[in-house]
Amino acid sequence: MRWILLIKNNMRMGILLIVTTLSYAGTPIWTVTPLTATSISLPANGTATVQYQVTNQSVKSHSLMMTPITGITQTTSGPGVCSNPFTLPSKGSSCTLSLTVNGSQLTHSIMNGPIVCEQGSILQCYQPSQSDVLNINLGVSEYTIGGTVSGLSGSVILQNNGTDNEIVSSDGPFTFSTAIAKGKPYAVTVFTQPSGQTCTVTNGSGTVGNANVTDVGISCILNDTTLTASVPTLGLSVRDTTLNAALTGTPRLITITNTGANAATNVTYSPSPALPSGTTISPASCDTIPASGTCVLTITPGSTASAPAGNTSPTPITLSVSGTNTNTLTPTLNIVTYGSVYQGGYVYAVDDTTPDTGSIGGKVATLTDQATNFSPGIIWSSDANGNPSDIAIYGISETSTTSSPNPSSGQVSSQTACNGNTDGSCDSNNIYVYYQPPTTNPAINTSLYATGFCKATINGYSDWYLPAICEMGVSASASSGCGTSVSPTLQNMQSNLVDNGNIGSLSGYYWSSTEASSTPTNAAWNQYFASGGSGQNFAYKANTLGVRCSRALTP
Repeated sequence: MRWILLIKNNMRMGILLIVTTLSYAGTPIWTVTPLTATSISLPANGTATVQYQVTNQSVKSHSLMMTPITGITQTTSGPGVCSNPFTLPSKGSSCTLSLTVNGSQLTHSIMNGPIVCEQGSILQCYQPSQSDVLNINLGVSEYTIGGTVSGLSGSVILQNNGTDNEIVSSDGPFTFSTAIAKGKPYAVTVFTQPSGQTCTVTNGSGTVGNANVTDVGISCILNDTTLTASVPTLGLSVRDTTLNAALTGTPRLITITNTGANAATNVTYSPSPALPSGTTISPASCDTIPASGTCVLTITPGSTASAPAGNTSPTPITLSVSGTNTNTLTPTLNIVTYGSVYQGGYVYAVDDTTPDTGSIGGKVATLTDQATNFSPGIIWSSDANGNPSDIAIYGISETSTTSSPNPSSGQVSSQTACNGNTDGSCDSNNIYVYYQPPTTNPAINTSLYATGFCKATINGYSDWYLPAICEMGVSASASSGCGTSVSPTLQNMQSNLVDNGNIGSLSGYYWSSTEASSTPTNAAWNQYFASGGSGQNFAYKANTLGVRCSRALTP
């Protein structure tokens, strides 16, 4: 007996079905043998039943399924009938492949199949011998579908009605190999675009009449319409001034520019996941962007963040932007509130006054402690052996300002006068510089003192610092200068993380980078984090307290 083995071949431009006829000296792995007539003339609205017996000819079990054929339905229940998929457990086992042919659903006559494949395999497929394949004649005239391709450089794969792949590699006429019956629909689409080009279809769909269809147009143009976005990612604040006046929800912009020589057509965008409640983007689409033209997308936040506060694995919103003949852009949006995880840490301060063409400013605290207070904690200052060291650092006490540093003596190269109780970045720089040559020679290992812990690369960022005392909290009674009478109160970790559900699990005593002006040689300020019971005090630098680093957001 003669059988046909079908092999699917993945090619560069698409998936083609290559049929190779093979003669077997022995028995094929499974056979597909007709039980009824397989050549049928069928009225356009008629139905017919065709049956085959599928038999396992090997000693192994096989899980099989039939390749779908438009207009033919497999019956999957009944005594001895093959299900979908179906298993033939041993040699000689078989079932009946029962097929209902629906003339109203067929678009053309059939002279192939049924193809039965090993489930999950594209290399092991059999169909009946050529004389026994399905031969369904609709009994009506059939006409070819074709047209003309222009502007093509390379190869394009076309489909008709979602099948019948046609590879076209040059300008000129084309015709699909499968004719379509009179009165049946046709729909020509581009399955695979040529490299560097976009092809569009005109007159691509309709109903077959009394002649071949020859007016389908395929027009191809170069993709010289590259889109660029003004920013790869955008950080925005929620609009929630009842929580804090700083959360103004300023609308921010992404400018889409067409840098190509041709107009970009049908440019639209789609957010994934969906925008949070209250957030909008305008305009609704960019439509056509002329060569060298732009489309400005305005993102207006609502009061809901794009991920819940405290979520340590937030999913940014990806804004997919593309047109008919363009590349695809994927800028991301992060709409944050206090406690949101963004740029490596928990947001505790927001600056929404930065230019609307970029992201918000603000500050974040690391997701975890760099040192846990008392166990084991870390000393504020150290000598080269890790022992406490009495030192006074220039310009970082709670009374220090940029115009009046305190302590005012001992300045070394690269140190500057700091606002000691509010600018932890400046304080930390002065501390770190002190521990470097030539002031300290050799340099003190950063693992031996509190500020040094913040010189590490944490969550992909290397610009962390030990926060100043007012960045950590407020105090009505302490002389830290962070009292509630100061207006506006500096956005801080205690108010916006701890009091906001203790996001980040801050608890206990933590070092600040601010020295105590009364005894700068041996004392520095610390923050006691606790829900409803926080406080500030200064302690001897020899104490082992916690460290939680901070960094400024990159707008």
